[in-house]
Amino acid sequence: MPKLSLYRPEKANDYSFLDKTVSEMFTVGGVDIYVHKYLGPKTVGDSSIRDNDDVTRPVYNTSDPLFIEDLLFLENRDREYEDSVYTMRGVYSVADIDFDLTQFGLFMSGDTQFVSFHYNDMINTFGRKLMAGDVLEFPNLKDYHPLDTSGPKALPRYYVIQDASFASEGFSQTWYPHLWRVKATPLTSSQEYDDILNKPLDPDNPSAGTIDDFLGTRKKDLDINDTIVRQAEIELPASGYDNTGYYITPTAKDAHGVFKPVNTQTVTSDGTSVPGKTPEPQVDGYLVGYLTGDAVSPN
Repeated sequence: MPKLSLYRPEKANDYSFLDKTVSEMFTVGGVDIYVHKYLGPKTVGDSSIRDNDDVTRPVYNTSDPLFIEDLLFLENRDREYEDSVYTMRGVYSVADIDFDLTQFGLFMSGDTQFVSFHYNDMINTFGRKLMAGDVLEFPNLKDYHPLDTSGPKALPRYYVIQDASFASEGFSQTWYPHLWRVKATPLTSSQEYDDILNKPLDPDNPSAGTIDDFLGTRKKDLDINDTIVRQAEIELPASGYDNTGYYITPTAKDAHGVFKPVNTQTVTSDGTSVPGKTPEPQVDGYLVGYLTGDAVSPN
């Protein structure tokens, strides 16, 4: 009689039974999540051509999510996303979003989502594992009543995957995993996601504006910055300092090399002529500073 063991070197009938049960649980109790598939850095031509002869920025002629656009900064700034959107069932815990006041400023906590997907259903639907760079859209979190009522329809909610791995709760009695868990943070209006954000918010009315026009803060941030710069130019039209309004007593070296006030010349300040014979300032009333000092060391 063979030994009893839930673990088998191969995925046997026990694994298939449990996997179908878990899949059914996600079908019944999960929520639809739209997935925008990351294809890799945008292709721009022949791979032998490089941007300004910079070998740290290779140009690819094929799409691959494993490619790196900038080998120096290890960034993928120009990302390409598939036009088709995939629908998968996922499960995540809803948490309240709070603001935490720390020594570094006001930070939002609870805005990170940890979403679990059925692994085999994900492979069959998506073709590969979800990875960092894929974008998730939560249809159940749409904002149907935004404060900006100029939008043509409800505003979607996007999250971008930062990390992915097998979920610890997804391992069954057979010691095989059934769930894939991703960590996703809110998508920001940045260059990486132009493929998604530059699409019209309402496909039936493209002239109403893009997704970035209603979800992004980039334009508002630029308007705020430009307004601050314009006010700064009004308050300080030129750089440096203006000392035309200050009267500086002219000085000259005496025989001992000490600077003394000069009483025999005419001083002009703000277009006003001052007689050359002016009383020498006394010590108690003489302001010693950056523009009025005698340039002599005090010791």
